[in-house]
Amino acid sequence: MNSVAFGDLEQGIWGLAWGAAVAIGTPDRTATADAILHADGASGDWALSGSALELTLAPHGDAFQDERGFAQLCRVRGRVTLPDGERSIDCLGARTAEPLPDPAQLGSLRQVLAWFEPDLGLALSAARPRRARGQESDQVRAGVLEGGGATSVIDPRLSTTYAADGTPLRAGLELWLGEEEGEQYPRRAAGEAIGPAVSADAGEGLTIDARLFRWHSRGLDGAGVYVLARPR
Repeated sequence: MNSVAFGDLEQGIWGLAWGAAVAIGTPDRTATADAILHADGASGDWALSGSALELTLAPHGDAFQDERGFAQLCRVRGRVTLPDGERSIDCLGARTAEPLPDPAQLGSLRQVLAWFEPDLGLALSAARPRRARGQESDQVRAGVLEGGGATSVIDPRLSTTYAADGTPLRAGLELWLGEEEGEQYPRRAAGEAIGPAVSADAGEGLTIDARLFRWHSRGLDGAGVYVLARPR
C-alpha cells in the first residue's frame, strides 16, 4: 500500500492519501476528496491527481528502507481547491510504501508521520493483531528521515492518548536509534491533534480515522498526521 501525507501549519492546509482514501482541507475543516495517487518507488516523483487537487510529490532526501517497504520525506507542490477557492501549495510531507496486514488477522494499524523544515522527519507504523489486549503485541517499525540520510530505529515506542470518540488526541514517540560511544540515546517527539478527525473507507477491508498533528522534537515544531486504521 502506498500513502502520502503533507501539510504546513502556517499555510493552514493539509492532506492525506492512504490506500483508497484521500482527504484535503484546513486544520478546522477537512473532507474526503476524489483523487488517485500515482506512485513510482522511492526514486521518482509521485502524483496525486483529482478534481480538487493536482500535486507533485518529489523525493526529499534518502528513504528509510527495510524488508517491508520504505518511508521518505517529500516536497509537495501544486494546487488544491477548497471551499474558499483555489490555493497553491509548497510544503514538506512524507510518503510510504508497505504491505498491509491481513484484515482478518488485524486488530488495528497506527501510522504516525511527522516532518520539520527543512529536512527532518519521523515515521512509525504499529500493527496490532486481532484479539491482542495491549501494545505489548504490536509489531512496530520506525525510521528517522534526515537530509543527510535515513536511520532505522532498533526500539521504537509509541504512546497515545485518545479522545472520547476513540480518535487519537495526543501522542509521544521514543525512538531508540542504537549505540553511540557505548551509550544508547533516544529521539523523542510529542504531538497533539489539531482540528477534527476525518474518517474514510481506505479499501482492503479497512476504515481510517486520521488527524492533523502539531509535532515537537529537539526544539523544532512541525506538522504531521496520525492515522488509525481498523477492519470494517
